[in-house]
Amino acid sequence: MPGCSFRVAGTNFDPDVFLASTCLNAYRVWHVGEPLAKAGLRASQFHESSGFACDVSAVDGDLDGQLQDAIAFLSANRAALARLANDPTIQDRRLDFGFDCRLDDDNIAVQGEWLPVDFLQLVAELKIGVALSLYPRTVDDA
Repeated sequence: MPGCSFRVAGTNFDPDVFLASTCLNAYRVWHVGEPLAKAGLRASQFHESSGFACDVSAVDGDLDGQLQDAIAFLSANRAALARLANDPTIQDRRLDFGFDCRLDDDNIAVQGEWLPVDFLQLVAELKIGVALSLYPRTVDDA
């Protein structure tokens, strides 16, 4: 299960120039016009923007743990992220949290999540969106 990642993309954004000037460690970088994949159906489709993605949290499926790591990431990289917030070539800045669905047939009928104020203040200040990716329970989890 994925943890939390940070993604940045823009049609006129140059991720190579930006990343060379920061300590952010991208696990993926892409450029306008490159194929979405090396093989398969997506190999005939092309990126419409340039960008990068980096890991924020390796906590597996637990939103609370990922939020703690995200606050630490935002605080530690505040200067670089502030540069991204004011870059007009970027259309998408987001943190994507992948976490587990706790719903089951017997005990839990509703799942609600809470985002702490200190986290919301940081993402608002840095103009970063938040994606919550809820993953279904696997047979092993049940």
